[in-house]
Amino acid sequence: MLGPSTRAQRGEDPALLRTAGAKQVAPYAGVMIQSEVHAAGGETLHVYDSGEAGTTGIVYWQHGSGMSGLPPQPLIERAREFGLRVVGHDRPGYGNSTARQDRSVADVTDDLVAVLDWLGVESATTSELSAGDMHALGAVALCPGRF
Repeated sequence: MLGPSTRAQRGEDPALLRTAGAKQVAPYAGVMIQSEVHAAGGETLHVYDSGEAGTTGIVYWQHGSGMSGLPPQPLIERAREFGLRVVGHDRPGYGNSTARQDRSVADVTDDLVAVLDWLGVESATTSELSAGDMHALGAVALCPGRF
């Protein structure tokens, strides 16, 4: 794990690394901050955050089946050009998130809201690929004020 001085040298803001209620994990390839957030049902959600401070908005990436929640590099790069921060998480049973039996689209929406609350973010735009579509649409339908 990198120390605060190494993070500062790489242009990362140590204040953006979240530790309250989560396990701090080293940034992915110097680009993404990875953390573990505990969902309401006790499951662990593995979260990816590009962590740019002072951004104009948030894009919440919804991954497809058989993928992790790590947002694609081209999305991150393009979002940065527009001053946007990119966040995603491994849905339960994918990547490093705890599996959950009988989960529904509504459950995933609850997870999205839990991550936004943990990050201290009021709302986000959602972007998706493949099976991520139903989760993005579910979030917009069930929590229109947040997505």
